[in-house]
Amino acid sequence: MNRHLLDPLALRRIRDAIATGEPIAANDLDPIRAALSFAADCAETSSAARRALRDAALVEIATEFFPTGSARQRAAEIVVVLHRYAASGWKADRQKASNPHAEGTLAAALWRCLRAQPTPPRDRHVRKIIAGHTTRLIVPTIAPTLDPDTSTKAA
Repeated sequence: MNRHLLDPLALRRIRDAIATGEPIAANDLDPIRAALSFAADCAETSSAARRALRDAALVEIATEFFPTGSARQRAAEIVVVLHRYAASGWKADRQKASNPHAEGTLAAALWRCLRAQPTPPRDRHVRKIIAGHTTRLIVPTIAPTLDPDTSTKAA
């Protein structure tokens, strides 16, 4: 950031002009423009960072706690538990500065998801996120057994 943003004399002149209702001097507008531009950049970046944190939490929830089923089924289940947590535990937990749940638990991942973005996403959005970032655990319905003591081979 530019050094003149922190110029105490300019800040005092701006403060005094605002307090008295006088126009701000033209040479004092540059620090204001730069500060507003910087704030807008920070807000945009932080929104992207919050979405990335939320998406990472959703991917963790999908892979760790809902590893089987289609993306549609898993997204529907995730949205249900997110809404349940948002309606119950989140009301007390949202004020906490750090995650109150044990690491590696579903509640901890739900807290991280809602901490990043307090409104639970819809199932279609969750489906897009997890479909692009996760691998499903495929469980065969009939699994052959391999017994090392058996000398016969399957035909």
